[in-house]
Amino acid sequence: NHISNLDPPVIATGIWRPCRFMAKEELFSNRWFGGFIRLLGAFPVKRGSGDRAALKAALECLERGEALVMFPEGTRSEDGELQEPEMGIGMIAYRSGAPIVPVYIHGTNRVMPKNGGIRLSPIGVRYGEPLSFRVAEGEKPGRAEYEAAAREVMAAIAALRDEHRASR
Repeated sequence: NHISNLDPPVIATGIWRPCRFMAKEELFSNRWFGGFIRLLGAFPVKRGSGDRAALKAALECLERGEALVMFPEGTRSEDGELQEPEMGIGMIAYRSGAPIVPVYIHGTNRVMPKNGGIRLSPIGVRYGEPLSFRVAEGEKPGRAEYEAAAREVMAAIAALRDEHRASR
């Protein structure tokens, strides 16, 4: 899930190997900030389109054994609730063969809300069990499989959210 600009670094703190981040291309329009987030491992993606360059960059980083942090919803949630996923997560999962670790993050929207400012508030991250997506030998996944995989990832994130809420 994606609820704050603080999400990427918070999620990355729990990952032990190099991370790359898929980030909306608008973040790279400022030369200084764009350069800074590139140093941190981000690469641009054109949202709302089939961005082949971003897909290629994602698959290449996974081939190198790096962790790829991406938000299946494609954008931050306005109200903190889970949104419908984009099918890109499913496409990358099938094409790379890499396991997908669902992550639920909470509290970052109170620390760094969308309307600006910074506040002190507890945050937390729950990492789920890895999910793998494969088709039978000789089969080729398509849009239906990519969308189903994306929905399965979001269902796993929802389960992590429910675990968090039950533990409070």
